[in-house]
Amino acid sequence: MPSNNLNQIAANMKRLRAEKGVTIGQIAGKTGVSYEVLTRIEKGTEPKVDQATLILIASYFGVKTDDLVGSSSIERYMVTGGRRIDLSDFTDAELTDLENYLIFLRWKRLKGKSAQQRT
Repeated sequence: MPSNNLNQIAANMKRLRAEKGVTIGQIAGKTGVSYEVLTRIEKGTEPKVDQATLILIASYFGVKTDDLVGSSSIERYMVTGGRRIDLSDFTDAELTDLENYLIFLRWKRLKGKSAQQRT
C-alpha cells in the first residue's frame, strides 16, 4: 500500500477515534486487532495494512473501507473523451441518479440507431 494511503488511513483513524471518543485499547478489544498494530496504523508506520484489518476497523467505526482509506473522494471522477469530470462532491444518491441518466441516454441513442436502420 503506498505511503500516501497509509498516511490517509492514519489521519482518518485518528479523526474517527477522536469523534467517537475511544482509545486504541478499546478498539483493540472490540476488533481483535492488536494494540501495537493499531498504534502503528494510526501513526502511519505499519508497513502493510491488510484488507481484513481495514474491514475490522471500518466496521468498528461504522464506515466503508473506502472512507477509511480515503479513496472514495479521490476516485470519484469520470474520464471520457479526454475530459476528466470531478464527481467528488456528489452524494451517493446523486451518483446513482447520474448513472441512471447515463443508462437512459445510452438506451435512447441505441433506440434511435435501431429506428434509423429500419428506414
